[in-house]
Amino acid sequence: MRQRSVPLGLGTDGIRDLWSPFGDGDLLRIAFQFARLHGLRHDDKLTAAVELATRGGAHFVGRNVHDLAAGARADIVLLDAENVPDALVRCPPRRLVISGGCVVARNGEVLV
Repeated sequence: MRQRSVPLGLGTDGIRDLWSPFGDGDLLRIAFQFARLHGLRHDDKLTAAVELATRGGAHFVGRNVHDLAAGARADIVLLDAENVPDALVRCPPRRLVISGGCVVARNGEVLV
């Protein structure tokens, strides 16, 4: 589908409910489930799974994708990982979560 330029994305519409009692809204875990379900094993494919949940998901809800750049929205998640595939496979705790330039969580504690 990607080779034919079909837009793809991953997302979640809930946390825990009757239809999905295992959800927690964590897009990294959504990407992990996608990668595991589809047997993705190589770094380029694992990175693509994360991009489906970040850039791809943003596309479907009409949000511009922002990279780390001056003037960007500053939605950032910091975690202890060597690279994107490592973050996906290990799903380490989030050390810092910034939304719109404001710190909203630190070391697993929600601040807002």
